Formats: sequence, structure tokens, C-alpha cells
Amino acid sequence: MSPRFRIHLAAAIFESLRSITSNEANQNTTYVHHREAYVKDDDTLYKAGDTMTNPKMARTFRAIAEGGPTAFYFGDLARDIVADIQDAGKRG
Repeated sequence: MSPRFRIHLAAAIFESLRSITSNEANQNTTYVHHREAYVKDDDTLYKAGDTMTNPKMARTFRAIAEGGPTAFYFGDLARDIVADIQDAGKRG
């Protein structure tokens, strides 16, 4: 994967996360995956300037950076994404 593509991918993902955080986090904190990412241990939402960590997202980005599109669409990462979506659907 070229450095230019990695930068483009990171920028697109950042914009998506920013949108989710600003528009949907308050509505989706009942979902486990959203709570893990957007709610602090004291049950408050992260705000601009707060430091967030998301080890699961970091592993996803690392897998894509190392394996390219194949890592995203096939293999363990693809299976994990499908499982997360199916799990969320069961609770929805």
C-alpha cells in the first residue's frame, strides 16, 4: 500500500469517526462497541481535547496498513468485522 493511499485512508477514517462522535455518540451509547469507544469509565462522553484510546481500532488500522485491501476484505479482520456487525444486530 502506497504512503499516499495510507494518508488518504487515515483521513477518510478520521472524518468518519469525527462524524460518528459529533452526530451519533449520544444516541448510540447503549451499544457495547460504541460505549467502548466513546464513553469514559465514569459514563461521560469524550469531548474535544480529551485523550481517547481505541486498541481495537489500532489493531484494525495496523492490519490494513500491513495487509492492504486484502486484509480488510478477507481473512481474520473481515471475519471480525462481520461478527461485530452480526452481534450488534442481535442487540438492535
